[in-house]
Amino acid sequence: MKTESYNGALLSTLIITSIMVLAMPFLSPAPAHAALTPHDPIYIEGNENFTPANGIVAGSGTENDPYIIENWDISAENDNGIEMRNTTAHFVIRNCRIHDGLNGISFNTAINGIVENNTCENNIDGIYLYFSGNNILRNNICNNNDYCGIQLVDSSGNNALRKNTFSNNYYGIFLDSSGNSTIDNNTCSGNINGIYVDYSDNNLISNNICISNDYCGIYFDESGNSTIVNNICSINGDTGIALDSPDNNTLRNNICNNNDYCGIYLFSEESLGSAILENNTCNGNYDGIYVDYSENNLISNNIVGNNVLGIYFEYRADNNTISGNIVENNYHGIRFFDSDNNLIYHNNFANNTNQAYDNCSNYWDNGYPSGGNYWSDYTGSDTNGDEIGDTPYNIPGDNSQDRYPFVIGSISPAPPEELNWPLTVGVSVLSLIGIAIVLYLLIYIRRH
Repeated sequence: MKTESYNGALLSTLIITSIMVLAMPFLSPAPAHAALTPHDPIYIEGNENFTPANGIVAGSGTENDPYIIENWDISAENDNGIEMRNTTAHFVIRNCRIHDGLNGISFNTAINGIVENNTCENNIDGIYLYFSGNNILRNNICNNNDYCGIQLVDSSGNNALRKNTFSNNYYGIFLDSSGNSTIDNNTCSGNINGIYVDYSDNNLISNNICISNDYCGIYFDESGNSTIVNNICSINGDTGIALDSPDNNTLRNNICNNNDYCGIYLFSEESLGSAILENNTCNGNYDGIYVDYSENNLISNNIVGNNVLGIYFEYRADNNTISGNIVENNYHGIRFFDSDNNLIYHNNFANNTNQAYDNCSNYWDNGYPSGGNYWSDYTGSDTNGDEIGDTPYNIPGDNSQDRYPFVIGSISPAPPEELNWPLTVGVSVLSLIGIAIVLYLLIYIRRH
């Protein structure tokens, strides 16, 4: 009996441990609130109104001794929960719960603020910044707000949004005419759009997780000169990352898998382009990379696999360079429709049902000896051993040819240089530990 009791306790412990280990990569810490005290909505206009009556519990307003607003539970009803107007003093809003109001936390021409470890829920906007810069918003949870988790509008630039969690809002993060900000390590899930950037330039969007949103993980509209790097934008209802007028944006080391429509989508109504897409992974979408009416983009060293259309160019998607990509196991590897003067070379096209289609005027190699592309179904010979086939590879559509096809797949993307390797390795190790525990359990159960 003691042995059976011990074995049962051990089995229960191992099951709980395995579940916790497998779940750890998907958990994010919630703000740790102390006991909260109910408080009426707080309104502060001008530095002179940082007073105890307005919720200040400590501080003198300097950088090293900021005013502190903390540990309040504010049911805002038809008001803003905490509103700051025309302030320049340094202040911190932390460990508060603001709910059921207009804007949970609202800044109007307010600078030098830190907003951290708050929960803003069931408002119109969780956190709203208007004409307010040089603020830090971190470790907040903004859920179930009617419009935005966090909204930055009208020149609310030079802000940092870090390690926040957004779910069940219309927009998780919304930037409107607000540039020069850093948005990193946030989690956006279950929103209509995860991160939406509108008429806002010079932003850094990095290391965010944007999954299971109804429309897009990240959407850029008329916004340029930004870097979108190391994000996971997967399992969204439409597109992982969409750039509308992708002027001088760089997309690097992003994972855009299993979205219902596109992994990455480039579109420009005025045929502006100049985006750089490199070292991204786009697997399991309908379109891996879709370029529509967009010119002068560089698409290099990406992995595009198991999509219906691997890479698709449509309607004046001209003058693009496509090089060094792995395009494999798609139904259509790469297709061109009404798109000319593109250069396609040093790519690996492997095991696609239809490797390529081109009814336009494009260039499928970079001349000799640089060479063209590798095609897994190429049957030509290489009599001189230069790893380039002796006969061209014919591209279906309109008599296009890769004149110098590689006979071996020697061209492959370099490993991502800026990927968050500690996170990736940590997740992999934890997953392997979890799998090992589960396998042990199965063997244990069978033997006992």
